[in-house]
Amino acid sequence: MSHGSVATKSGNGHGTSYPRRLEGKVAIITGGVGGIGASTVELFVENGAKVIITDIQDHLGLAMSDKLGDNVTYIHCNVSNEDEIINLIDTTILKYGKQDIMYNNAGIIGNKSRSILDADNSDLE
Repeated sequence: MSHGSVATKSGNGHGTSYPRRLEGKVAIITGGVGGIGASTVELFVENGAKVIITDIQDHLGLAMSDKLGDNVTYIHCNVSNEDEIINLIDTTILKYGKQDIMYNNAGIIGNKSRSILDADNSDLE
């Protein structure tokens, strides 16, 4: 019985094997070029996902996409702009035929005195 693909993780000296739990999945990761977002991109790729990195730092996004290979695509997207989000989703569906995971990591700077529950689209502009 097959349990899916298995990748070998090196670096700990033990050659630990683990299943590629995201094999065949398509993930969008917003704010994906630095910090937690960049680490998440790398982890998703290691686990077999095709990843769309989004950010507003184009030079970093393109460099990261080039470094990580064919399973990674960079798309410029300012998450405070609804048209750019629509383009992101449409482009992902055109390229891969689906979207399985949306990892929202990008931050929006703005008025923090209100609850997110009270926000509307104009608050993001």
